Parts: sequence; structure tokens; C-alpha cells
Amino acid sequence: HAFLMDMRTHGKLKPGVSTGDMGMKTVGNDLDNAWIAFDNVRLPRTALLSRYAKVSARGEYTLTNPNIKPFEMIGQRLFTGRVAVAQAALSYQRKLFEDTKVYADAKPIPSFTQTSQTLSTIPQLASIFREADETSSKLEAYVAACEKELTPLLLSGGVPSDELAHRIAVAKVKAVEHSIDLCWRLKQEVGSYALMTNSGFGSMDFLQCCKFAEGDSRIL
Repeated sequence: HAFLMDMRTHGKLKPGVSTGDMGMKTVGNDLDNAWIAFDNVRLPRTALLSRYAKVSARGEYTLTNPNIKPFEMIGQRLFTGRVAVAQAALSYQRKLFEDTKVYADAKPIPSFTQTSQTLSTIPQLASIFREADETSSKLEAYVAACEKELTPLLLSGGVPSDELAHRIAVAKVKAVEHSIDLCWRLKQEVGSYALMTNSGFGSMDFLQCCKFAEGDSRIL
């Protein structure tokens, strides 16, 4: 159950409250991840947030709105987050492929014919470019459909159906895992270009963040 407290007095942490930084990450250091812990910290019952549920002095837990379960209230943030994570993963993957395609189209390779050849004409590379374009377009449309159905519920305060919640989870998992797979396979085909700092491959850990953000893919 959520609660509110003033964790500092005159800028110093109160007894029993401790915090710490999670440390530097390979990507996403603009997001300040940290931890907080409580050890024998006691608060008055008035510190409990009671908009959606209340805890009585006897420890009885009651909902202020029986039609909205606590997880559904919290889950609203997860639903929007999962759509956003799916979109972010697909956007990263598409941009990486677009930039790599520009490089591959301009990179000449030895040719035994009279016509000039570029890196993008190599069969396995041409194949993955086609696959990414076809499959990603379908996934983008699927995620967009989930967002379109979710948006009115956010505006009205409604709760997504179990079927929509399931589809949103599927969108998140499929978009992220698909992007990880495609980007990893592309990396294997472009040689030392993938090591260049401006290639975009150095930020692939972003997709690792997407994998566990808003619900770990394996659990979903």
C-alpha cells in the first residue's frame, strides 16, 4: 500500500531510511536509477494514501471503489508503459536499419562483373533488410492498434479488458524480442562498421532495457 513521508529533516535522511545510486550503466544514464530502504521506520496511519483503498486500525483492507482492483489502478501505468516501450524498441530498430542501409548502399565491394557492387547487394544482407522492413511494418501496425484502443480508456478512466491487456503484453514482448533478434543478426553482417561509435550499434543495450522495463518479457 502506498504511503507518503518526509524522508529528510534539514536535508539529512531520517533514522532508518537509506538511499543509494545504482551506479553507471552502459546506456540510459540520463535516467537516474536509485534504491531506497527502510529499517524499522514507523509512520502514522495518516501517511497512508487512501484514494483507492483504505487500511483500518484493525488492519482491514477495503477498496474505496469495488469496481477497480488495486492492480488495475497500478496497471494503467503499465499498459501505457508497455505500449511506449514497444514503440521505442521498434523505433530504435528501424533507425539502426535505415542508417546501416545507407552505409551498405554506399560501401563498394569487389566485383567480378562489369557492374559495380555494394555491400547491400550481398544476399544475406539484402535478405535481412527485406525481412526487417516487412515484419517491422506489421508490428508497428499492431502496436498502433493497441494504442488506439487504449487511449479512450485513459481519457475516461476506464479499465482495459483482459483481452486488450493481453494484446498489449504481446505487443511489448514481440516488439522488443523481434528488435533484439534483428539488430543482433544485422550486427553480424556488417563487420567492423558495427564497432564505429556513430553506427548506432553501441547503444544496443537500450533494447536490453526494453526487455525488462514495464514487465520482464519472460514473465509476460
